[in-house]
Amino acid sequence: MKLPVRFSRPVLLLCSLLFVLTSTVFAIDPPQIRWYRTYGREFKEDARMLVSDQAGGYVAAGMSSTADTTAANMFLVHVDAVGEVIWQQFYDYGEQTKAKDVKRFRGDGYLVTGYRLNNDGTGMDGLILRLNNQGELIWDHILEGDRDDVAWRSFRVDDGYITVGITESTPGEQKDAFVMRLSEDGERLWLETFGTERVERATSAVLLPDEGLVLAGLSRDNPTANDDGWMMRIDADGNIVWWHQYGGDQADEFHWVEQTEDGGFILCGRSKSYRPPTEDYNTWLVKTDADGNEEWNNVYGPAQAADWAQMVQIIPDGYIMTGSAHTPERGNQITLVRVNEEGELVYFDARGFEGYDIGYAIRVTPDGGYIIAGKMLMEGQEFNDLIIGRTRPDVTLPRNKNIIK
Repeated sequence: MKLPVRFSRPVLLLCSLLFVLTSTVFAIDPPQIRWYRTYGREFKEDARMLVSDQAGGYVAAGMSSTADTTAANMFLVHVDAVGEVIWQQFYDYGEQTKAKDVKRFRGDGYLVTGYRLNNDGTGMDGLILRLNNQGELIWDHILEGDRDDVAWRSFRVDDGYITVGITESTPGEQKDAFVMRLSEDGERLWLETFGTERVERATSAVLLPDEGLVLAGLSRDNPTANDDGWMMRIDADGNIVWWHQYGGDQADEFHWVEQTEDGGFILCGRSKSYRPPTEDYNTWLVKTDADGNEEWNNVYGPAQAADWAQMVQIIPDGYIMTGSAHTPERGNQITLVRVNEEGELVYFDARGFEGYDIGYAIRVTPDGGYIIAGKMLMEGQEFNDLIIGRTRPDVTLPRNKNIIK
């Protein structure tokens, strides 16, 4: 029997800006909080992806732990425009079953990507679920290798689906990126791995109009080297078109990639390379051209505090990111970071919602605001909850340069 969903009180206004970490170019405040709610059962929950239902609501995908908190089910919750639950579903494929991605197909259900921790001692298996409009299972596909395999992103293509992820089921047992093609019924058609003797992790991808792919994540030259941001383009037949590494002499990695209107790409993540030597990461944003050549590269956030970006979205006059930043008063807080088209900072907002929280996914709402999904631990609680929060509309950047500070 499923337990009822747990809600916090909707909040019309949390506060004004609490914590601005980096000086800004524009005299614009971030949007205020319209509402937020928490969801789940009695134990740990989080959301790793959020997608519009194309009817004004949203579906968040993540995990929900069971009574002993060592086991977890994949968890999907469908909410309306004000956060009220339409339906929720739990999926159990073993000791740990977690979602990394969810895609919505207009009038035709969902595709969920993630992994399960299997029971035969070989580690993680990639997991793809095809669901109907109510979140009920149509088919599943399990990628069972000799070692760990995690599916991160999936896309619909002609006559089937493409999934991108990370595999250790390789001859050298190193981490490589993989691309897998499935039929309409979820049968595997082919699987290709991409990598060298070093590590390549593909945690984000873009499907191109020609059904080629751009994969992004991190690359490591050798076991003792620092990570670099990494992006690779392949054509529809799986041939490598180009391959690039990004970053400095410290650890850097990408978490998300989007294709921009000019055919280039915008990538966000975290970097240690571009601030004074520190053990902490900073929010990192890189813009490239269509061939992956870097156009600009910026970091944001305090020099002596940890922060990163988990996801970036394109807005009419720039980019918006969410992730997390550490505040001395309250620990990790959800961030809302906006920059213009040249990467100049508009605002860096680390207000969070109410407790310890992290943002994993962000979408632009029809009214020009933002909706964020992630996890939150309230003061006095033992376990974190899945959280969805929505802001009021943001403002457009001023064309009058006299308004710029």
